[in-house]
Amino acid sequence: MHYLSDENHVYFMFHLVNNSVKARMVMNQSTFKRVHTAWDQNEQQWKVYALLPRDFCDEYGSCGPNANCDGGKYDEGCVRDTPLDCKSDGFVKYAKMKLPDTEHCWLNQSMNLAECRDKCFRSCSCVAYSNTDTRREWSGCAMWFGDLNDLRVHLADAQQDLYVRVPASLLGITYPCYSI
Repeated sequence: MHYLSDENHVYFMFHLVNNSVKARMVMNQSTFKRVHTAWDQNEQQWKVYALLPRDFCDEYGSCGPNANCDGGKYDEGCVRDTPLDCKSDGFVKYAKMKLPDTEHCWLNQSMNLAECRDKCFRSCSCVAYSNTDTRREWSGCAMWFGDLNDLRVHLADAQQDLYVRVPASLLGITYPCYSI
């Protein structure tokens, strides 16, 4: 599977390793489900081998804004209970994340992680940052502004880390907020 992006889009493509296998992916706009099937030559029928969403965390925004969706528990999102002061804030690292949606995101493919952190720190409205490409020496920069939507934590196959801005007085605490 290849993830690609440009200034206006982020998308993926997949190619079969074995071209003799017939496979297809169907995206149903009514149910918001993505079904991957492969042709079973012996049974002469399409067999489902992957179905998304797998659980409620795979559904967009299921846990609300600024929530770390975890398939084992449910959260309804949160709002910061301590305001950011911009000059002395820090960042808390969340490892192995599904990154937030990119509706309020800024991308730069030529920056490294240190440059990304500095740019985010200097922008008082930047609430989080991450690399955009983990395959090429952790290159690229994504910065988020406003609520972080559609987060998911602890994905075994995820390689991305997300750095969330927090007030300096709370740096030992993960994402300070109260439920909504």
